[in-house]
Amino acid sequence: MKKLTPLLIVPIVIAGLLYGEESNPPLSKLRRDIEISEVVLGEVVLGTYTLEGFLGKVEGFYFPEKGLIFVVNVPLLLGTPAETLEARVKDFFCHYLIAFPYLNKNERIRVALRYEHPSFEELLKKEEERPRIVVFSVEKADLDKYESGKLSEKAFRNKIKVIEIRDLPRDVRVMGAILKETVDSPESMVLYLPDDGTYFLYYGRGIGHVARLVSLSERIKLKVRKEVEHRVKAKERELIETLALYSGTLVSLKEHDYVNIGISMTRKGPTFILQAKKSDLIKLGKKELTPEELSKQIRHLHY
Repeated sequence: MKKLTPLLIVPIVIAGLLYGEESNPPLSKLRRDIEISEVVLGEVVLGTYTLEGFLGKVEGFYFPEKGLIFVVNVPLLLGTPAETLEARVKDFFCHYLIAFPYLNKNERIRVALRYEHPSFEELLKKEEERPRIVVFSVEKADLDKYESGKLSEKAFRNKIKVIEIRDLPRDVRVMGAILKETVDSPESMVLYLPDDGTYFLYYGRGIGHVARLVSLSERIKLKVRKEVEHRVKAKERELIETLALYSGTLVSLKEHDYVNIGISMTRKGPTFILQAKKSDLIKLGKKELTPEELSKQIRHLHY
């Protein structure tokens, strides 16, 4: 067998990087493990109320250096007390969570319960007393200790951090609405976690009309994939332009915070991630960076 020439090796290496086989974390395995965790988390927390396109849905995203975040949309018809749902999330962490061996020790795994429609009991409370989102998180290092037997289940449960979010800074809410309009997303969730940054998460079947593309015949699969990739790149450019245009409005963020944007196009299509540092947005506002230079500073990830 002939040796591969350098000209042939280069495309093979590039193809491997594009599809995540040589990346860290390995993107193909990451996508698989996220999809498995979405199904398990839906079953553990919501039970049978996870029908596609109806009632509760679960979406997972990975952000480099930050970790994983799973959004659980809690439907009104579920009728389960918040305390029960929150206990189920902790059971998920303790008994059903995949170890995700390729994550860094300092990355976190988060589960965000999103109460779109409060229960009847919650409706009786004042609006400011109702949590809109409850975020559970654990550090990968603590998960490893628990998996290896160095932490008891009780000690591990105590390591699970819980944050209730009742409202968001106005500038973060406004930016979330602006980006949602840009993405043309059916559903979204915005988080602001102090000393961490903001998370703008967009998901739903049919963002930017890509859902039609992935349902076409197998014989034009390659054409479909190229079209999806083209639309993803176009959407990325549009998002970066929007972020640059309105970057000065995010006054609540600290200089070391990140702006994290995650978009799940379709179940079979790509998920793509953008991460921008607030410090770079400040430099843009001071004319120390051009929009083109900002675009190069923003981290891109597809899986």
